[in-house]
Amino acid sequence: MKRVFEDYKNLSDNLTTLFLDSDNNDHDFKIKTEDKTFFCHRSFLKYRSEYFAGMFRSNYQENQQGEITFPDISTKTMEKVLLFLYTGKVEMDQDNAVDLLLVANKLLIETLKKFCEQYVSANLSAENIFDVCEIAAHFACEYLQKKCLKYINMHTESLFSHRGFLQISETLMELILKSDFLMINKEINLLHLLVKWGQKQAKQFVQDRVKGIQTEAVCEEIGHLLKYIRFVSLSQIEYNSVKELKIIPKDLEPKTDLVFLRPRSSRYFLKSVILKESREYQEAIQNWINDKEFLQNMELRFTYDKDGTRGEDFYRICGGAGKSLVVIHSTNGNIFGGYTVVGWPATPTSNAVYDRDAFMFTLKNPLGLPPEKFSVINGKENMAVYSISSYGPVFGGGYDLSIQTDMKNGNFNFGYTFQTPAGITYGSTQAQNFLTGAANFQVQKMEVFCQKK
Repeated sequence: MKRVFEDYKNLSDNLTTLFLDSDNNDHDFKIKTEDKTFFCHRSFLKYRSEYFAGMFRSNYQENQQGEITFPDISTKTMEKVLLFLYTGKVEMDQDNAVDLLLVANKLLIETLKKFCEQYVSANLSAENIFDVCEIAAHFACEYLQKKCLKYINMHTESLFSHRGFLQISETLMELILKSDFLMINKEINLLHLLVKWGQKQAKQFVQDRVKGIQTEAVCEEIGHLLKYIRFVSLSQIEYNSVKELKIIPKDLEPKTDLVFLRPRSSRYFLKSVILKESREYQEAIQNWINDKEFLQNMELRFTYDKDGTRGEDFYRICGGAGKSLVVIHSTNGNIFGGYTVVGWPATPTSNAVYDRDAFMFTLKNPLGLPPEKFSVINGKENMAVYSISSYGPVFGGGYDLSIQTDMKNGNFNFGYTFQTPAGITYGSTQAQNFLTGAANFQVQKMEVFCQKK
């Protein structure tokens, strides 16, 4: 029987000694900063850095002379980078992570660049987000840029009031405005922020004494960015106020040239792991519920695993909450759930609950059918929702959709209380398998949205 023995610690320690031993005559290349010379080995550099690999394959002067100087890289940062090339280890903190990232990008050290992006993205804050996002965009750090934009999406309102917002570049402003997931209360607020940014960018602007608004100078700064404003989300009053701002370029007519982007994805579901990446699913649920007051005031109250794994946990957190939306992602990849206006009582009663406005729905199903809502069958409104001791949420007196005591397993008896899709009859195999492919299923994620307390 073969066995592999490893000695990585001693290997790393030995390579560290090799790098730091300036008296060793084995070195064949020098790397200089403003105040220090590092004695290195081409064999290490070329296999660990595409930058040096390309240099050593060429007739560059530095290759022939056996040395190169980096006046723009600090000695401390260069030492950490070279130690990483030799040992594969790097000590990173918030003071040096961005510097290491810039050098890793310059010297084409992809592994170190990846580590830096991971570290920096895990330590984003209101104080550094815009600077980091600028760096990520400029140096094509795709992973870091994605994380930055996600952070901005989640903290839009607070970040836009931060002093650093008005200093961001045009490139970053465009990236932000393109996002479908900005968490903003009103699109008109974003337009006003864009105007403020334009004022800051313009070298000079003339104040309109009548309207208190600026200029053609500002128009030139923001004109090409207006196409990312979702004018379709503005009310008529808001739209009229935009025309009064006189910021629309003369060669553009908003009704024909600017109103072409769909509304941004709802801010209501940004905390949802299941829904936040799909605008189609969000819009479907919003249209089905058609209750703006509930949508604006709901909160993600319960998440399977995080908030509990027993039916009693569900009732403790969601019982008595009133209007409730249940979204389930099964282990085989299907997404479905239900909505109730009445909700479940604070204490299980083992009784059915009347709710004529309750419905079940599918977002993703084995048949590949589009999102669809299923209302209560006429005459069965008195059993739309069921309250059962120790169970999780149950829709339908016939257990059309039920989550069992462990909150992990669920069952379908689809069509007893709620309407089925055209061509599918209650009791058939198709009805049982429609939502998840089987009458029994397992929960991967479950989220319950309720009215805020």
